[in-house]
Amino acid sequence: MTQSISDLVRYLDNLFPRSLAEGWDNTGLLVGDANRRADNVMTCLTLTGATLREAVREHANIIVTHHPFPFHAVKQITNETVTGRLLLELVEHQIAIYSPHTSHDSAANGINQQWAELLKLTNVRPLIPQTDDETIGTGRIGTLTEPVSIITIVHFIKNKMRLDTCQYVGTPTNKVLRVAVTCGAADELVEQAKKQNAELLIMGEARFHTCLEAEADNLSLIIPGHYASERFALEYLAERIKMENKVNAWASKDERNPIRTR
Repeated sequence: MTQSISDLVRYLDNLFPRSLAEGWDNTGLLVGDANRRADNVMTCLTLTGATLREAVREHANIIVTHHPFPFHAVKQITNETVTGRLLLELVEHQIAIYSPHTSHDSAANGINQQWAELLKLTNVRPLIPQTDDETIGTGRIGTLTEPVSIITIVHFIKNKMRLDTCQYVGTPTNKVLRVAVTCGAADELVEQAKKQNAELLIMGEARFHTCLEAEADNLSLIIPGHYASERFALEYLAERIKMENKVNAWASKDERNPIRTR
């Protein structure tokens, strides 16, 4: 049973080893006193004014936010910047911050693995495996149980992620069998997906020229959005924390996708 923030940190570090994080990332306990209690735990995709207000209102001791906060080095902490204001409020209310970020993406039970399981892919392996363990690493690639059209997968993702719209690249009636997945922004993994003969890459977001290059190379893309590609995993994580640590844990109810469509 988790009694302190340090207990929860050890639990999360075990789930999402920091060795899996990309070199540019900022993961682990980023704000707070590890000796304080962790009775109330909130998960969210990103720390914002809305998610912090919810954490304060619900008396959270620690926020497990997928995206690091702070992400970059901070030279000043004042109320003149958004980062400064959020940091000051965290300190005032004694709320800690933990971020697993790319460790969460790549872990054996992480976001990309959850995508592979959602799609019922077989023979799943990382797009870029760790050198010492080929069962973990960046992205995932596998095979569908039978060929499925791009548009059928688009509708499946819209339904599962509760989306009104979903972008894609490729001929909608084309059927695919070999599928790669990578949450968030991952333009750099398009080449890796092509090298491993993926016919479809599902990714959180993509630059315009990445879409053009994929289309020219006959690689279909499905792009549900950065928020949708990761947020569902924070809901699952809250349930897991609650069940395995016997603490009060919940996924933020006030968090929203900042990008709107009509």
